[in-house]
Amino acid sequence: MRKVIMILITMIIQLLLILAITVIYHFSFIDTLFVTCFLILCLTWIISYFGNYNGNNQQVSDRYQGGTDYKVKVFRLRLNPVLIGIYLFSTLGILFSFLYYIPYFI
Repeated sequence: MRKVIMILITMIIQLLLILAITVIYHFSFIDTLFVTCFLILCLTWIISYFGNYNGNNQQVSDRYQGGTDYKVKVFRLRLNPVLIGIYLFSTLGILFSFLYYIPYFI
């Protein structure tokens, strides 16, 4: 139950962020939804990926300079309730945007 509440809070915060950007800059909601969801999705993945990359880089450097033994860790995305909320909202936002604009492509 606690995880579900965290996921919902994360999704509500994202929605409020998108609504604030829409109101402040007078953008279209659907366009802001698509761009913001895409950027947040990419940024969270990149931060997770390069966190692992930098850790591996430092450990390998220490191994060759100091002689400590280390195995390189494979990048695996660890999902917590906040990331699940971000990915779920971003996926739904991008899907909703595509469904909104599909008549223009048909």
